[in-house]
Amino acid sequence: MAIFHGPHAYVSPTWYATAPAVPTWNYAVVHVTGRARVRDDVASTEALVRELTTRFEEAPPTGWTLDAVPADLKTSLLAAIVSFELRAETVEGKLKLGQNRSAADRAGAAAALEASGGDAARALAEMMRAVPERK
Repeated sequence: MAIFHGPHAYVSPTWYATAPAVPTWNYAVVHVTGRARVRDDVASTEALVRELTTRFEEAPPTGWTLDAVPADLKTSLLAAIVSFELRAETVEGKLKLGQNRSAADRAGAAAALEASGGDAARALAEMMRAVPERK
């Protein structure tokens, strides 16, 4: 099983327009289960590292590339990485974003999360605003 978690944060009942209320934790998560296979050849691992850095790094000269690493160090680093593939058989996702709360409660919680200043809290607030209220 691989677990991919998105933003998550504590939600204070003081942020709601409605009282009484209790504290909670809002979150986004996906669980993927399936058959895993270790890819134990260095060529596959190198290809995966190159794909990862191509996706997330800026292009040279400012971004990092595997080619910036001396050959002997690159060989030892790649040998230390355990790469694998997971063929997904089931995918289960859950968004607990206060969908059961009123629009006013959700707005108050989202505003407080956004004001807290953390990236994860701001991302959670954005998700809360994007997911519709459950009627």
